[in-house]
Amino acid sequence: MSKRLSGLDRVKEAIRKFNLLERGERVIVGFSGGADSLYLLLALREMGFEVSALHINHGLRETSLRDEEFCVNFCKENGIEIFVERVRIEGERGIEERAREIRYGMFKNYALEKGSKIALGHNLTDAFETFIFNSLRGSGIRGLIIPPKVGVIVRPLIFLCRYEIREYLREAGYDWVEDESNLSDKFSR
Repeated sequence: MSKRLSGLDRVKEAIRKFNLLERGERVIVGFSGGADSLYLLLALREMGFEVSALHINHGLRETSLRDEEFCVNFCKENGIEIFVERVRIEGERGIEERAREIRYGMFKNYALEKGSKIALGHNLTDAFETFIFNSLRGSGIRGLIIPPKVGVIVRPLIFLCRYEIREYLREAGYDWVEDESNLSDKFSR
């Protein structure tokens, strides 16, 4: 029996409202193995988009290989094409920012190479956290938001909250991996 996801109406609304994707378009999902990217991968596939996944392993955590293995196995079991990139980041200062720059560079390269858009699992909770964090930092107005679309990068989950995404996955019987660094206050997001 096929597992069905809830919440797709708000994903469809975000896609329509912000003109994120066209019907039948090829989409590569930035797939970490976490709840948000897993939901996004499944939702876009269920909505009829031609999806594949891109997992970028920075090797920054002891559980990085576990996450990569989860992503590869999940995609293999579900007939989803996956690309895996392993990256080494040297030094300790500014490591999260450098990792982000490398990730976004790879996203753009894959989009060009494959003729697709890159969908990321940023959601309403992420947008709220970004607003609060950047407000406290004194960011200008543009730094306060996570835009739903920037070039080839789209964020179809922008109308869903993190807790809803996790609940939808639990109800449908899906597991995901948790990045323990998200629970740490060592890095700002």
